[in-house]
Amino acid sequence: PSTVDDYFSVMVDTRVCNLDTKHSPSSFVAAMDAAGVPAEVRELRASACVLLDDSVTNIKCAKAMGWTTILVGKIERDTGGELPTPPEADHHIASLLELPSAMPQLFAP
Repeated sequence: PSTVDDYFSVMVDTRVCNLDTKHSPSSFVAAMDAAGVPAEVRELRASACVLLDDSVTNIKCAKAMGWTTILVGKIERDTGGELPTPPEADHHIASLLELPSAMPQLFAP
């Protein structure tokens, strides 16, 4: 069986980002540092970096940094209503179980 570690080079949390918020640009720089993303990729192909998150605020920041964005969850966590797909989300999935359908290239052998 596969685990998340089989698909992603690094998992980033607030400790990796010096306890900065995920919607701070410095958090995305810290994440790229942790993953060893070379400068040329950061400048020319930032979309090679992927954020999976349930926060529209974080999705918007990641998109502003040039990342590929996947909004996870279809229900607004504060209201229980339907969560609309913001234009900054490249993909919007109900759960991580849908990730192979949204981004099959991550799972290609």
